[in-house]
Amino acid sequence: MIPLYRSDEEHPPAQVSLGYQALRFVLHLGAVYLIVWFITPWVAGRWYDWVLPLLQSPEHAGRLQFLFSHVFALTFLPGLVTGFINAKYRHRVALFVWTVPSLVLLYRLFTFPATALQEYWPTVFHYYFAGDFLLPDFQSYRELFTRVAASPDFMRGMAQLRITGAFYAGIGYSLAALASMYLRSPQPAQDLSDASDELL
Repeated sequence: MIPLYRSDEEHPPAQVSLGYQALRFVLHLGAVYLIVWFITPWVAGRWYDWVLPLLQSPEHAGRLQFLFSHVFALTFLPGLVTGFINAKYRHRVALFVWTVPSLVLLYRLFTFPATALQEYWPTVFHYYFAGDFLLPDFQSYRELFTRVAASPDFMRGMAQLRITGAFYAGIGYSLAALASMYLRSPQPAQDLSDASDELL
């Protein structure tokens, strides 16, 4: 079995009850879904409004088209950053946060309602992973709900954001937790004392 703490630490992590571990897991999982539901659209909006004009990028795509076309980067990277921020708590359950979004995604992949005339797997993978969104931009909420929400690409983009995006964010979050547990550096004070001992 792989140890979940460094062997050079003086004390292993204290044993925690199963109920407390479950509470920790739910909190970490909640962080992943908060990233997808709130942080990702906010970051996409700031990038679209502030960074793209500085890059002099042609604004042929609307806000939602930009968001849906960059789901991987806009969910994985905030998940990775949030995982590193929460890594100071060193909760082992954070390593398994990716499992719930993965199970949800697998369930959706295998229960996708494709018609008999469509090839099943290409249609499913296009729905949950492909880009190529064609969405009109909107200037008001009325336009959003009348023109944009009626588009099949809007429903596909929302499915990618909520389901596939949660999978990406969970992977990033768990990878950050894993990296922080195995790649963290020893305490600086201990390094200084070891270095001074070697010099003497």
